[in-house]
Amino acid sequence: MGLKSFFIKDSEGEKQKTNVETTPSTKPAEQSIPMPQFTPPTTTTTNSIGEVDESGLRHLWEVLAERNLPGPDYLEIRNFAESLRVTGDPVDKRMQSAFLMLRAQNPDFSKDVLLKSVETYKTFINEEKHSGQLQFEAMKKEKIGDREEIISSIQSEIERKLQEIEEIKKEVEAMKGNVETIKQEIQASTSEINSKEQKFNATFDFFVNVLEEDKKIINNLNI
Repeated sequence: MGLKSFFIKDSEGEKQKTNVETTPSTKPAEQSIPMPQFTPPTTTTTNSIGEVDESGLRHLWEVLAERNLPGPDYLEIRNFAESLRVTGDPVDKRMQSAFLMLRAQNPDFSKDVLLKSVETYKTFINEEKHSGQLQFEAMKKEKIGDREEIISSIQSEIERKLQEIEEIKKEVEAMKGNVETIKQEIQASTSEINSKEQKFNATFDFFVNVLEEDKKIINNLNI
């Protein structure tokens, strides 16, 4: 099971196994290696590493216990040193005592073997970390990535609409200007036509008056 499950609940609840081939353990199946009480990190280390998750730490130790290499190595040293915690000695002295006791029982056990086992277990941990990172990346893509694409699409649509609005505003302003121009043309034409119409009517009225006056004159002639 990847580290993701210790931070975010997995709905499927399936355990994922690493695909790394390991040498089968020669230890009895009933032997277990409990997780030791690791020394809390210093303030400087905590600030540089970040907050440690206890359940994730326990999971990593279980991964190492499941992939325990044959023969005495780092896990046995750590476990033996943990059993010596009652002595009150610091961890380095307890690990040294554990190493000497295990080497007395296993003459081929050496510091080089111990250090190589540490590097091997570091590889197992890094493999587990990589597996967890892949799960996180998949979750980010599923939970965040698609939504970021949606946001990007919406923002692009907003920009397009805003550009359309600006274009419409320009068109409206142009139409308003056109309306004002037409109004001025109508006003000028109306004034010109009214003036001509007034003169037209005045001319006809004047001529009709002339005819009426001449008619009166003719009626008064003694002819």
